[in-house]
Amino acid sequence: MPQRNSRDLQRHGDSGTSHQFQSIRNLTDIKKSVQTAKSLMYKTSENGDNPYLGLLEYRNIPVDGLAAPAQLLMNRQLQSILPHTTNHLQREVVPEKEFLNSHAERQQQQKSHYDR
Repeated sequence: MPQRNSRDLQRHGDSGTSHQFQSIRNLTDIKKSVQTAKSLMYKTSENGDNPYLGLLEYRNIPVDGLAAPAQLLMNRQLQSILPHTTNHLQREVVPEKEFLNSHAERQQQQKSHYDR
């Protein structure tokens, strides 16, 4: 991404859009996600397995009391190679308030552990 000078940003602001800076923490989270995906793909291909099935299973794993990433995105679990019942694939909407409350609670726990 090219460097922007103040004249470019001013012209950008005149077009009716806004410029939002990205925090370093978000970039760290993105790097960690990419590292996890690369590691998972490397391990599965090293064993001779299909790396995309590994990513599929990773998306179906619930995250610390929250729903699985696939369930949050598509309101259902994805069909995988692991045995499961047909009820498991039914749509199940995760209530937004419940998700936000559990997510905020999890962040508070992480903050309290970090601030010790």
